[in-house]
Amino acid sequence: MTENKKYIGYTGVVCSLLLLFAVSSCKKTNYEQLKRPYNSIERFSLGGYNELDSINGVISGDEIKVYWSADAERPATIRPNITLSEGAAVSPASGEAVAFSENTVYTVTAEDGTTKEYTLKPIFNEAIPVLSAFDDITSWSWATIDQLKINGEYFLTNNGIADIRIHAQRLRDGYEFDLDMDEELTTGTQLIVDLPKFTTELDSGMHRIWVQVGDFPSNSLDIFIAQPILSNIATSFTLKEAGQTVYLGDTLTLTVNLNPKIDIDQFRKYFTKDNLYRLSVNLLHETINRSIGADFTGTAVIEGNQIKIPFEAQANNPFIAEAARDGYYINRVQPEFIYQVGEYFYGTTTYDTNSGYSNTMRQRSDALAQYTDLDTRKKTVLLESRD
Repeated sequence: MTENKKYIGYTGVVCSLLLLFAVSSCKKTNYEQLKRPYNSIERFSLGGYNELDSINGVISGDEIKVYWSADAERPATIRPNITLSEGAAVSPASGEAVAFSENTVYTVTAEDGTTKEYTLKPIFNEAIPVLSAFDDITSWSWATIDQLKINGEYFLTNNGIADIRIHAQRLRDGYEFDLDMDEELTTGTQLIVDLPKFTTELDSGMHRIWVQVGDFPSNSLDIFIAQPILSNIATSFTLKEAGQTVYLGDTLTLTVNLNPKIDIDQFRKYFTKDNLYRLSVNLLHETINRSIGADFTGTAVIEGNQIKIPFEAQANNPFIAEAARDGYYINRVQPEFIYQVGEYFYGTTTYDTNSGYSNTMRQRSDALAQYTDLDTRKKTVLLESRD
């Protein structure tokens, strides 16, 4: 009986051990069957493209950023080497040719079936635009029809002209505005630009020009933008009394016919009594066949786009007194305005009601000597305040 109990006891111990081993074996088998949830791209690299060494993409969230040099040719497709988290698979597969664009999307699938998408994002390091010179010009004028040619490099990107912005800043007070670009004539090394419509906010003086291509600003170049020449603002002048007999006490009216692109305020801004250098009137006495000239600069009044000229007696011109008796015909009227052409140049524009426009230009030092008959106030306005 005792031996039977011992046998039964040994048998129970063996069974218990077998049962424990079986349970332990079952737990180990179940653990090995669990699927891993890892679905990450750990490394994304490109090797040996053109002049470039191996490139490692930057994994940022759900994007794969690949920075590409501006000096290397951009491939249409790439074959990246992709390292994944353990147990994961990716489509398109590592080493498979894909488009080098943001249209390429990678899907990483974990063992447990969960997925994560990564979008390829090529980032092209653009060359910084460079301005070298303005083409054969040192100054420019408001209201001119001339275009400014800017020479340089790296003006065009993959986005073409859509990325280009041309800026100007007036150095005197920092006022900024954009310049209009001739898109049809734009190249990678030259920009053709126009001044914007001449508004009252704009003014003459030294300006700084630079180009923005995408996020990259260029160096800058300085240029003097001169006040508009009279012939660019006014198409012509009309004398109301042309062909009429005038007498002392009458007022002559000379109307400025403005360019439709120019606001009247801009004419008033630049062509004032301070800018009126000389106003000559040529009178014709038909009865005695006498032609005389008279200077009415001092008495002329500018009102809007009209110049009013009181026809008065002049102590230094006795022949005008004859107009009190016989009257005179007005043969021609010549208003002459002085203006600043460039940083170191001044000029005058004369309009002859018989023959049209004529222009002269002088260096600054010569201008001071030339305009000796200007009063002190005019010299201050014209030759100093616009620096």
